[in-house]
Amino acid sequence: MKELLKNRKVAVGLTVVIMILSTILGSGRSMDAAAYKVERYFIEGSGGYSIQRDLDTRTGLAKNLLVVAERNLDDTNLAVAELESAITMMEDAETVKEKAAANQQLTATAERMFLILEEQSLYKGDHKYCRQIRTDMASCNQTISHDPYNEMATKYNTEVLGRFPANVLKMVNGVQELETFN
Repeated sequence: MKELLKNRKVAVGLTVVIMILSTILGSGRSMDAAAYKVERYFIEGSGGYSIQRDLDTRTGLAKNLLVVAERNLDDTNLAVAELESAITMMEDAETVKEKAAANQQLTATAERMFLILEEQSLYKGDHKYCRQIRTDMASCNQTISHDPYNEMATKYNTEVLGRFPANVLKMVNGVQELETFN
């Protein structure tokens, strides 16, 4: 009888441990699944519109601006090197925060280049082309500013990770808050 009670206590103890581990691991998978949906929205968006798509468009436009700059400015112009560096920074950015910082750098660097090129005697059609690039880059930033990704990430951080028991279990599972694009 003592042996039977001892075995039963061990079985109950193992069941409790298994339930606790299942809860921890299951909650981690649930939090990851919810985060994945928001992260995918950053990349894929809705109806073909996403922050990542706009960043890719802005990078392409900056490359076009670089071609105009290289065609019209001498090789020693520092603004050309700065624009090349900003494009590389954008292409190398991996996290949402890095992409936001790279976008800000690209905006500032491109704006400096636009101002420099306005002062130059450009090849035929390049002034008009630069104005179009500038407009398109600004339009992408405007679209980004209205993208619902930041609201989705904030909602995930507060409503999913910020509530009990997720606010405790996220530490055990190593789940991080989502970064916002700003």
